[in-house]
Amino acid sequence: MRWLFLILLTVFITSCTFVTDKNPNETGTLDNTQPGIKYLPKDDVQFLKAQEIAQKNIDYFIDELNRYNNSLTYSLKADFIEGDFHEHMWVDVSYYKDNTFFGFVANDPVDVKNYKYGDSVNISKTAVEDWMIWNQETNEYQGYFSKPVLQ
Repeated sequence: MRWLFLILLTVFITSCTFVTDKNPNETGTLDNTQPGIKYLPKDDVQFLKAQEIAQKNIDYFIDELNRYNNSLTYSLKADFIEGDFHEHMWVDVSYYKDNTFFGFVANDPVDVKNYKYGDSVNISKTAVEDWMIWNQETNEYQGYFSKPVLQ
């Protein structure tokens, strides 16, 4: 049963779109040719608004994480930087302590190569760009404020 859960979780998280701040090409359009990836300008108003909403509600996420429920998956989105590249990826959160989330990278990076799927990471509370609480029994979620921007 645990293997089935891990397989479903991996499929769900890796199918979620993530954002990278890649520069637009000469025509001013963005390259959205890779499935599951959407390139946005770093000053995208809708994405920044989604981040603001996520931060405004981050204490709810922390409260729910502290009430840990085995049927829920707690994930957050953060910016990973390597040189001039930024990738906004999901992190599955294990716990929260001293204004820091502890978890592992839940995406396979495309542009940022110094992280890989499953790497252990620490994310400060103020660096959270989005969060999601997913119920694998009902396939419903809370949060995921960037979803409308990324579709």
